[in-house]
Amino acid sequence: MALSNAMQAPFPTIAQDRVYDSRIDPFQGLKEGDIAPLAIVYTDDDDRESLSGNNGGPPWRQSVNLVIELSMGMVGSLVGEDGNPMLGEDNKPLSTFVPIATEPQLEAMLDLFEEQVERLFRQPPNAWGQRLIGSEDALIVRVESWSSKRYVEREAQYRFAARQIMLRVMLPQPPSPDIVAVAPVEPPPIPPPLGPLLDAIIDDNGPYAADAEALKEMLTESGNFGPLVLAPLKRIRIKEADAGGGKRPDGVAQANFPET
Repeated sequence: MALSNAMQAPFPTIAQDRVYDSRIDPFQGLKEGDIAPLAIVYTDDDDRESLSGNNGGPPWRQSVNLVIELSMGMVGSLVGEDGNPMLGEDNKPLSTFVPIATEPQLEAMLDLFEEQVERLFRQPPNAWGQRLIGSEDALIVRVESWSSKRYVEREAQYRFAARQIMLRVMLPQPPSPDIVAVAPVEPPPIPPPLGPLLDAIIDDNGPYAADAEALKEMLTESGNFGPLVLAPLKRIRIKEADAGGGKRPDGVAQANFPET
């Protein structure tokens, strides 16, 4: 959403609306031989470091690898295993993005492309970028490292105009669940930052609205965001490890709470 400005102008990068989540959707308005930048975004390696020095476990400091693959794609025919062009239901050849040999101009365009992506984390150019980082309910607390690698096809001795950016990002600490005596009648809302983000995507009514609606429904029905339902606390009983002596010879103290 941030890299494409919700698939609408003004676009923050030269990829415009060609930003994908681990897959490449059908594209329109391009003909075979056209060159177009595109980006693929996904996450890898979810690591959690214990913040409790006593017994380990939660809460954790959570970090993930956010991967953004940048490439200069050229529209070409989709070829099957037999080497022949693949045809669609209308019996017309299918097109896809194919790698292109690197040239100085393409490398410069990739430099520009990466700079535009970096600007998204330094100075978010749109409201979706501010939801990503820089606001109170942002998806990312901070970027801890930035690694950029270029792809090289060594076997064929071709250099392709493609780069992989890997950001090590720290995620916010999720809120602790509430403790209640009676379960709520209505399912509780999905907490931030995910809940408000899904609502904003649905309200935007863009290409991802249906996906966001389905995710929200699935997560809400799972019930994982509800409070902890515990019976009312009636008494507290404390027993000292070293029993005897003092004002409590038996080493026991108890307090009863009034019924409500």
